[in-house]
Amino acid sequence: MTVTPPQATPRARPGTVRIALVDDHAILRQGLRSILDREPDLEVVGEASTDAEALALVDRMRPDIVLLDLKLSAGSDFEGLGLCGRLSSAHPGIGLLVLTTFLDEQLVVRAVHAGARGYVVKDVDTTELVRAIRAVSRGESAFDSRSAAAVVRSLNGQGAPAAQ
Repeated sequence: MTVTPPQATPRARPGTVRIALVDDHAILRQGLRSILDREPDLEVVGEASTDAEALALVDRMRPDIVLLDLKLSAGSDFEGLGLCGRLSSAHPGIGLLVLTTFLDEQLVVRAVHAGARGYVVKDVDTTELVRAIRAVSRGESAFDSRSAAAVVRSLNGQGAPAAQ
């Protein structure tokens, strides 16, 4: 019996950012794909609608960026936070960028603690979204202005534990 080694994930041309889309709404994923497909340096390598699908997709395709929503089902508003943590643990170098409708200081901070390198709200301009994807792919952080303000407020001690 001959054992064939697993094939390496096909890589796009050098410099191309490989993206996995994770959102429970197919129409949103399709819209994002159509926007991102217009960018010569961005390639959508797969889509997932649940955390289980996302984990399998990332294991199989090894994207550079996972663009994920926090709400992945009707049953939980923040199931994406757990997924963010699992992906971050399993794939330490992956760029996790949250794209969600929720703008809440605690959620932004929790997403960062779960491994997200960026957080943008879904009403962000497409140019800003593409900028955020490219920034995260370079290892930088990326926050839209409202999310960044939430992080700054949190870092300035609002809600932070007192020093001992």
